[in-house]
Amino acid sequence: MSKEIFKLTGALIHIGKMESGTSKKTGEPWSSQEFVIKPEGKWAKPACFRVFKPEKDLTEEYNLKDFLEVKFNVASREYKEKYYTNLDAWSIRKIEDSKETLDFDKDKGTHVEGPEAVNEDEDLPF
Repeated sequence: MSKEIFKLTGALIHIGKMESGTSKKTGEPWSSQEFVIKPEGKWAKPACFRVFKPEKDLTEEYNLKDFLEVKFNVASREYKEKYYTNLDAWSIRKIEDSKETLDFDKDKGTHVEGPEAVNEDEDLPF
């Protein structure tokens, strides 16, 4: 059986804050950080990844608009008869060249910023 490696390349468009705490099950400390990349391509959609126990804050190594190659695992879990899927990054590499330049000003209109952007008639902000 071969192990498939999931890989996505795109521009870094958001870096979340470092989060940390203590596991209720094990009592061990944990930390994680999320980031979003927008892949190249006309119809590509942004993808949010999570890094567990990052060596340092991602803002120390990467800047918005950097092009990254991300290797990741896909993990789903069930909670109250609903499934939630995470993209857990295990390798992040900055790449210098890209096939296209993203129009970040145009993309701003497609991202939800804060709770004020949520329509009260909808359950989710997307």
